[in-house]
Amino acid sequence: MRDNPRNYITILPPFQLDASTPQIAGITSDFYIETFSGLPFSTPPCSVFPDPSFSTTINSTFGQIAYKVPGPLSYGSLRLQSSYDVKVGPNVRFNYFANPLDLARCVSATRKIGDLL
Repeated sequence: MRDNPRNYITILPPFQLDASTPQIAGITSDFYIETFSGLPFSTPPCSVFPDPSFSTTINSTFGQIAYKVPGPLSYGSLRLQSSYDVKVGPNVRFNYFANPLDLARCVSATRKIGDLL
């Protein structure tokens, strides 16, 4: 079993974005980058250092920049825990970074997103 590693960063811009479907923004030999924006949401702010006097709500849309590594070399496994009871979930092991090249490609893609930001 193989699965493409995918990571992303979420951006809360100071202005509203129109919702969009994922769009390919860049392709390299090791990864591709896509972007999309989401619908407005409303959430209370959170922080590692909460301030009880700060009680406003954030109303915003969000944008995401993501990368995906196509054709990973690492592979995992999917094994049934029970051949007769459908309520017993399978044992899934993704094993994303068993091959060091997959990890190197993810690091390279993360650095590229950092450069873009």
